[in-house]
Amino acid sequence: MEKISSTTPAGLQIQMLSPDTWSVFETLFEKHKGCGGCWCTYNLCPISRFNRMTRDERKTFQRDLVSRNLSPGLLVLDGDSAVGWCQFGLAECFPRFDRIRAYQTLAIPPELVPSWRISCFLVDKDHRGEGISVLALDAALAHIQQHGGGIVEAFPIDLPGSSKPQYTGSASMFRKRGFEAVARLGTRILLMRLRVSSNTVPVVHRRDTGMIGGKGRS
Repeated sequence: MEKISSTTPAGLQIQMLSPDTWSVFETLFEKHKGCGGCWCTYNLCPISRFNRMTRDERKTFQRDLVSRNLSPGLLVLDGDSAVGWCQFGLAECFPRFDRIRAYQTLAIPPELVPSWRISCFLVDKDHRGEGISVLALDAALAHIQQHGGGIVEAFPIDLPGSSKPQYTGSASMFRKRGFEAVARLGTRILLMRLRVSSNTVPVVHRRDTGMIGGKGRS
C-alpha cells in the first residue's frame, strides 16, 4: 500500500487508513461510539457475520483488516487528530451492494460496470458544517483519477427533510461533484454514478493519495 500524505488548501492532511494511522481512526470512532457500533465494517463482510458480531468484535475485525491493509479508505487529519473519514475502494471490496435485491434487477451494461465504490463518511461532530465530507470526497475522486479512473458508484441514503447526519454522504453533495442519479434501491438508498477519466476529474482540489488496489476500468 502506498503511504502518501498530502496537505489540503485548508491546512488539513489527507492520509490513507493503514496500520500507521489506525490509532487516529480508532480515536475518531471511539469518540462517536464506533459510529453506532459499526466501526465501518457493515460493507466489508457478509450480513450474517456482521449481525453475529458484538460492537467490540466489529472493532477487532476492522483492526485486523487494517493490519493487513485490507480496509480501504482515507482520513482527514487536523494535526494529530482525525476530523473526517471516507470509506471507498475498488468495487470488489464492497460486494454487499451487489447483493441488494433492487441492484440485482438493474440491467447494467458492461461499459457501466463499476470499478470503484464510495460507501461511507464520518465527520467529527465538532467539525460538522466545515466542508470536511466534501474535502474527503474530493480526495477520494482524486485518488481514483490517479489510479486509472472508471465508473464510480455511490449509495447515499436519500431522506428529504432529514436533519440527521447521513453516513453515506448526501445526494446533493454527490450531485455537486457530477454524480447522476441512476435508480432508487428501495425507499432509502439512491444509486448514483460518475465516470472518472484517467486524466480529468471534476473536483475542486487535486491531491495525491494512495490506497489499496490497482487501476480501475476507465
